[in-house]
This record gives sequence, C-alpha cells and structure tokens, in this order.
Amino acid sequence: RSLAYEAVAALMAVLRNGPSFRERPHVVRLLRSLQDAITKPNLRVPSLWSVFVAHGLAILAQPHHPQYKALNNYILTRAFFDLSDVPMFFHCFHSGSSTPRDDRLWMLALLSHGLRAEEDARLCGGRHVLELLLGFRDS
Repeated sequence: RSLAYEAVAALMAVLRNGPSFRERPHVVRLLRSLQDAITKPNLRVPSLWSVFVAHGLAILAQPHHPQYKALNNYILTRAFFDLSDVPMFFHCFHSGSSTPRDDRLWMLALLSHGLRAEEDARLCGGRHVLELLLGFRDS
C-alpha cells in the first residue's frame, strides 16, 4: 500500500511540474480527492474505489466519453471521496440523463470489476445496491 501511495504522489508531482494538457486540472482533482479521502497511513482503499479511480482517469482523458460530464460533476461537487460509499451509484441509477441505459451499464461494469473483497460487499450492502439492482432487472 505504501508503494501505491508513493506512486500516486509521484504521479501528482509529474502532473504539477510536467507538460500541460487540457484535462490536467480534472485528473489532478480526481487524484487529490482520493488522497484527501485517505485519513490514516497505509489505509486500505476498497477495490471498488481503486477501479473507480482507474476508470475515471481513462474517462477524463477522453472528453467525448459519455460519462465524462457526470464524472467531472461528481468530482467537482466533493471535497474528498467518501470511501464508505459506492461511487456514483445513485447518479447512474437514478439520473435524469439522456442516456440512462449507458449510465447503468457503466456502473454495472464498475461493480463487476470492483467487487473483489468483503469490504466492497459491505459498501454495497450498506447502500442496498443489490436490492436496487434487482429492482431494475426488468427495465
């Protein structure tokens, strides 16, 4: 974990001092929100959040991506990530967006990649994710 934290810090340093690109402020904000959510040394970040950040970095590199605007809004409206919550779940399943099917499919992909440990299952259980998913089964 400490090696991963060092890698994120090194990436932040490169982003601060390296060449500029249009999406850099958004990428920095995503990584800063993750760093600010870590309150204890070597805190284990849930797999669901690790996958969310990895997917988020890929999305922020593509401004034409369907989730770009929603992800940006999610990042900008939070000072830091709440690692005890499921990222963007309610936005994707209860949004009034013009592409609700795409939002839900993206969230299902995130859940399928991110549910790896008991801690991830507890996050989903606390937010009644399974029950809500079953409610959308026929839609």
